[in-house]
Amino acid sequence: MSEKLEENETTKVTANLQRWMHDSDDAFAATILFLESRLAQRAEIREDASELLITKEELIRRIARLQRDLRNAVTARSRLETQLLVPIDTLSVGSLTSALRAARSVGVQTRLIDLAAAKLDAAMMYRRGEQRHAHSHESLTTTSTAGTCCSHGHQKDEKVHSQSYAPSTEGSDTISGGNDEEDEIGDPSEPIVTNLNERQAIDYVKDSIRKDRDVFAFFHYSRLQRL
Repeated sequence: MSEKLEENETTKVTANLQRWMHDSDDAFAATILFLESRLAQRAEIREDASELLITKEELIRRIARLQRDLRNAVTARSRLETQLLVPIDTLSVGSLTSALRAARSVGVQTRLIDLAAAKLDAAMMYRRGEQRHAHSHESLTTTSTAGTCCSHGHQKDEKVHSQSYAPSTEGSDTISGGNDEEDEIGDPSEPIVTNLNERQAIDYVKDSIRKDRDVFAFFHYSRLQRL
């Protein structure tokens, strides 16, 4: 378009010069007008070229920005799809949250964002369930350990008391291995202790100690034997 205008203007100026060449006074003025028009045209051309360069640079910047945004969007989408393929039991809540935030910031499809949000809720519920299960298991383990230690302690106390208050075998006709046959057989009237709880175990130990004391007193004090 500018080339056609330039050709028309040149043709017009050339025609004026040919007309003014017949008059010497007008020839100089025509030359000046021609040069001024050429300078104006060149200035206009420079402005057009400058605007074109500015427009080109702006287009290049826009293209670079669009390429960067597209690359970020593709990366965020790929990262989110990878997190969606991970099973819930091995999924990291922090990684999925970060991927979901990045996908939202670059404008990933709403369908993928909704799927990721639903999976994030499911993963958080799964983690809370695991924590509750671990806490319950720890509590049961602690209670079982405490009960076992208490049972062993009562059995040890019972054994110590039984050994301390066992009847003496001095004066007996038969002594074998330092223990009476009666001690080995035990009192058949005593109940067999199995699966007692803590209170029953304590009562049983107290009752055994009281019986052992009575037997000890009966064998060591002759007055009680004559009664």
